[in-house]
Formats: sequence, structure tokens, C-alpha cells
Amino acid sequence: MQELVDAPRPEAVDRALDLACHEAYPGHHTIDSLLDARFGGRRIEFVIRPLFSPQSLLHEAAASLAVEMAFPEPARLAFERDALFPLAGLTPSEAERYVRVGRLVDQLHGVQFRIARQYLDGELDFARASAALERDALMPSADATLKFLNRFRSYGATYTIGRDALSRSLDAQSTADDPASRWRAYVNVVTDPAQIVPLPAPK
Repeated sequence: MQELVDAPRPEAVDRALDLACHEAYPGHHTIDSLLDARFGGRRIEFVIRPLFSPQSLLHEAAASLAVEMAFPEPARLAFERDALFPLAGLTPSEAERYVRVGRLVDQLHGVQFRIARQYLDGELDFARASAALERDALMPSADATLKFLNRFRSYGATYTIGRDALSRSLDAQSTADDPASRWRAYVNVVTDPAQIVPLPAPK
């Protein structure tokens, strides 16, 4: 969060939108509101969710997809260019390039997961894992990510392969000619206690 305060960098502006959607709409707070509306106080297990639970994996993956749900690519570019970049004192004409680069970097989730697994399995030490994340996953805060993994272990997978697996599941439940079908699938997934994110088998 400090990077959002220190300087009006374009990547921080892009990250601000992602974070707002992740935490608020249609991410964590919206998901909890949907659960409250469906179950009220009848599902005590939703009051506290252990990090290692299937529901934590599901909801963190869903929150990581939130910005894509709220802002499909053309809408995201328009909002960042017309609203966020001027607010940050940045040149709106540069927004398209930064959004495009940001989405390309997002596609390195698999690389992040592979390096994280090697680190947690002891195949890479801290310094080598940090260098690999910076070099191969283009991650500017690699040390902070590794410290997160030290504390929360495999929970980090919820943001990478968890997100990708849930996205594939939503794709399978929706159709291109009915954009609302993806929203219906999203709401159904996050409010169904039986849903499990279909993670790929380890390689």
C-alpha cells in the first residue's frame, strides 16, 4: 500500500483499481454480503475461515478475479485513462500501454507459482528465489512475496493457480453471447458451499 502513497506511478494506479475490486466490489466484501444474504447466521463456519480451507481458496481466487469481472478490458482501459490517470497527474495517452503491459505481466502467474513451490520445497533458497521472481516473473517486490510465503505457505497459490483455475471454471459455465451468464456463474460459485476450485495436479 505504501507504493500508492510514495509516488503517482502508472503501475500503482493500475494496482489501485485491482486492489479496490479485490477487497470491495465484487471481491471480499461483496462475497461476504452475498453469503449473509443467502445464509444469514445459519452457517457459522463462514464467520471464521481458516486459511487452509477450501472456502478460503475459493473466495481468494474469486476476489483475485474481481477486477476482470467489474472491468472487462475495454472498460478498464477507459476508466484508468479517463478517471484514474488524470487524478494521479499522469498523461492519459500513456494508459493504454501501461494497461497492456500490466495484463501481460499478469499472465506470469504460472511462473510465480512454480518458483514459489520450489522455494517452499527447499529447492531454492531465499536469495535465488527472489532473483528468479524478479527475473522470470517480473516481480518488483520479490522479497516481500517470499516473506509472505514464509508465513502463509501454500496460501499464496490462491492468487495464482487458484485464480486461473476459477477463471477456467467460470468460462465453462458461461457463454460469450450472454455476458450476464459469467456474473451468474460467479455469484453461484462464491455462494455455494459445495464449490471447490479445480486446481491442476502438481507437475
